[in-house]
Amino acid sequence: PQNVGLLIREEIFGTILEGINEHKSHEALQAMGCGLLWALACHGRPLPGMADAVLRAMLRHPSSLGVQLHGCAAVHSFASKEMNMSAILGSIISAVLSAMHGHKDKVEVQEYGCAALFSLASSNFTQFVASASCERTIEVVLKTMQAHQTQVTIQEQGCCALCI
Repeated sequence: PQNVGLLIREEIFGTILEGINEHKSHEALQAMGCGLLWALACHGRPLPGMADAVLRAMLRHPSSLGVQLHGCAAVHSFASKEMNMSAILGSIISAVLSAMHGHKDKVEVQEYGCAALFSLASSNFTQFVASASCERTIEVVLKTMQAHQTQVTIQEQGCCALCI
């Protein structure tokens, strides 16, 4: 029974990936695809290729609130479940920071962005601290916390991200 669940998840992932790759310029589909990959990762271990698919969508659609929100949430889920993203860590960090910069007034993007940065730093500490993005991450998180002082979730996630 557990193997059946994994096969179904792999089939769903394959279908989502095909759709995302086939319709790269369709913003709404990319946002839904990132959301579905986030949901799949929340309900089991992330599958290889999920992070790459989300990264590509985030890079293709930087102004899309849906893509960036679901992308940051998915990255948080992938990293918190210790998905190996070391090969694309710098690009993932940069994409999350860009999402936060591009959607400064969107509380959810800021919250999931801080959560993603915390999870990435926690699961890849040595590589994260050594990365060129580490200093920029601290700067962005501090600015986010200052801009959203009344948002408890951002303050919590920001503190977590800065504690690393």
